[in-house]
Amino acid sequence: MGYQGNGFALVSMTNKDVYYVRQSVAKELMALIETGDQPEFFVVTDAKSGATVAIATGNISSIVTKGGE
Repeated sequence: MGYQGNGFALVSMTNKDVYYVRQSVAKELMALIETGDQPEFFVVTDAKSGATVAIATGNISSIVTKGGE
């Protein structure tokens, strides 16, 4: 799972965009969503492109992390 075996988490959006982020960032984002305390936008660095992206948290379809972590 992840980008080229590097173990990054995958954030999938409702518009079919995908972003690869560090596992720790994915866990932080998942915790915010779980508590219902997420901001409207969450700024991350995409591991694949190196771009800084403001993700609209309301448009997240799923977050896939490495199993066992």
